[in-house]
Amino acid sequence: MLRRMLWIAALAIPVFAQSDRAVISGAVRDPSGASVPEALVTATNIATNVEYPTISAETGDFVIPALPAGAYRIRVSCAGFKTTVRDVQIAAGGDVRVDAVLEIGATAESVQVTAAVDQLQTTNARITSQVANKMVDELPLVVSGAMRNAIDLAMITPEAKNAAGTGVSDDNSFALGGGQVAAFGITLDGVSANIARYSSVSLVAVNTPSLDAITEFTVETNGFKAEFGRAAGGSMTFTSKSGTNALHGTAYEFIRNDAFDARRFFEAEKGSYKQHDFGWSVGGPVFLPKLYDGRNKTFFFAAGEWFRNRVGASSQFFSVPAPEMYRGDFRNWVDDAGRVLAVYDPATTRPNAAGTGFIRDPFPGNQIPAARFSNFAKAVLSQVGETGLPNTNAQPGTSAYVRNNYVNTSGTLIEPWNKFSIKTDHNFGVNDKVGFLFNRGKHNIEGGPQGFPGLPGILNSSSFETYFGDVYRLNYSKVIRPHIVNSMYGGWNTLQSDKYNLNATGGWKERGVCLINAWDCDANFVQVQFSDYATWGGSAGDGAGNKVYSFADDVTILQGKHTWKAGYLYERLDYNGFGRQTMSGLVRGDRRSTSIPGNNNLSQGGGNGFASFLLGEAFSGGTEDDRFVGQQFRSHAFYVQDDWRVTQRLTLNLGLRYEFTNPPVEQKDKWADFDPLLPIPARTAIPELCVSQASVPDGRIHAQSRRDGTAASVRGLGWHTVSTTGP
Repeated sequence: MLRRMLWIAALAIPVFAQSDRAVISGAVRDPSGASVPEALVTATNIATNVEYPTISAETGDFVIPALPAGAYRIRVSCAGFKTTVRDVQIAAGGDVRVDAVLEIGATAESVQVTAAVDQLQTTNARITSQVANKMVDELPLVVSGAMRNAIDLAMITPEAKNAAGTGVSDDNSFALGGGQVAAFGITLDGVSANIARYSSVSLVAVNTPSLDAITEFTVETNGFKAEFGRAAGGSMTFTSKSGTNALHGTAYEFIRNDAFDARRFFEAEKGSYKQHDFGWSVGGPVFLPKLYDGRNKTFFFAAGEWFRNRVGASSQFFSVPAPEMYRGDFRNWVDDAGRVLAVYDPATTRPNAAGTGFIRDPFPGNQIPAARFSNFAKAVLSQVGETGLPNTNAQPGTSAYVRNNYVNTSGTLIEPWNKFSIKTDHNFGVNDKVGFLFNRGKHNIEGGPQGFPGLPGILNSSSFETYFGDVYRLNYSKVIRPHIVNSMYGGWNTLQSDKYNLNATGGWKERGVCLINAWDCDANFVQVQFSDYATWGGSAGDGAGNKVYSFADDVTILQGKHTWKAGYLYERLDYNGFGRQTMSGLVRGDRRSTSIPGNNNLSQGGGNGFASFLLGEAFSGGTEDDRFVGQQFRSHAFYVQDDWRVTQRLTLNLGLRYEFTNPPVEQKDKWADFDPLLPIPARTAIPELCVSQASVPDGRIHAQSRRDGTAASVRGLGWHTVSTTGP
């Protein structure tokens, strides 16, 4: 037994762990129940007329593996018996059992079996939901802010859930089989459509073809056999659509427009909402008049889909400093009850008489002298000007004057999506079949003619985003002997993402907005955060290259009541991430710098984050270099299994799987390890990691070390972030 298993494992040149190919199995018997060996069993794809033949074993059992999803006509014939014909539907990665009882008679006679195949799956213990082509084609999907996504169809299966209860799939809540969010597996034509970091619904949507180019899919959550691996809770198996002998095509458009809508409940005025999802598909035999007739042999299927939308601002409210606050006047800084909140002078911080804490004096009249403004704050305000002033016309002295005092009614968000795919299938004969798929997807996030919704000008935190990916799939199946079939899979995805802020225009240093010791002042407008107001500016950007390379193969051998299967999978996942979020620096003005020391309750302790910023009292801040993290993960998986049909009512699924991932390979020598017990190069002392103070009074980030009491710049110490723990 062991020698036979090792021999099968050696035969298996590369199986993919989550194959999209289906299996038809069964047994051929005569009216007395005796086995019928040497019976010819042929599964014919009804749409393409492509045949998949095999011969029953001595026990009458047969297996036809590596079948594309679709409708099949099963013909069972043997000398001295009437031919039996039965139609079945198989889904991606499905197992269908078709037992045939042959009647005595001439082979030319046939018996059409019209009874449906048993719906209870008895060949293994897998828990699956199979979504057939009819449901994929006809179930409606809401086109709401994004291109139609086939993963949304998984929400109709009991194995899928959305933790947010929204009824649609998204990165933050979609999970399978009770597993954790963003930890599902997904394959397209046998090769992973995921990325290297985590399971992302939005990025998988770029890696998969248009919904019209998907024919079947299966959701599996439990009871996996040895051939299936890496299932963190569950996996989805998608199959791309192939052409048939009949030429078919579609054209469509789904449209939404604000002309058909009422004003949303909290909108001050109806926002713009224009959305179009349109496309086409065509498939059939490859036919070149007088040159080539590909019917029953060569097929193609192509599809294109485009999504265009324009979503206007939805009257979103922001909190921004009142006009007089730009001059240091905080007399109108009040709580919700209209009580004035004191702004305290951090320069007066001292221990109280009891020695149990610290106290501060408030600024007289709640006004900060302009002479106390930091140079950096003045440089930022010179660029901000009057772009962020309130526009709600609330009266001074009221809470509405200083909170939620800016309403955004302009700007639009545009998210164009493009998809194109083409698939070809060719049959060299009944023993050799090959298929190839190419898909290109692109998704952009852009601002409209009036810019992004949100705060105006350089205060806006929005970013341009681009997601672009090519997908390649190749599969080849070979019938070595009627009882031995080999299936090979291969493919790769090349998904690239890039994000950059609309303020990443350069020239900020020349305009005087430069946080000294920031990595690159010109990379972006500096980010300024406040504890009481909306953030000014945004991330300078980041991105990643997510590549997946996969090659796999499996061999299936039928031997009596045993169906042996073995295989190997090689997979390489590349994650090359880069980031420049805070290259120009980030500072945070927190009310605690100008409140009663240690009191972060606004009504009791007072203080104001914008006032802290004006004084150069940065509660936290940071900068970083143009980082790059290149990781390459190589994995291998081996398995061998036996589906042993002990009796007609008992099947044992026996198997062994071994998989492992090699240590990651570093790309471009950009990795570094951190040891807090080792000194920083060029310094003999080990710096204290807990920072007691950080400030930017002159546009220079300073940090005070508790270890030696010396002030040093963040970049000079080699630190990329600073945070404070004291008042």
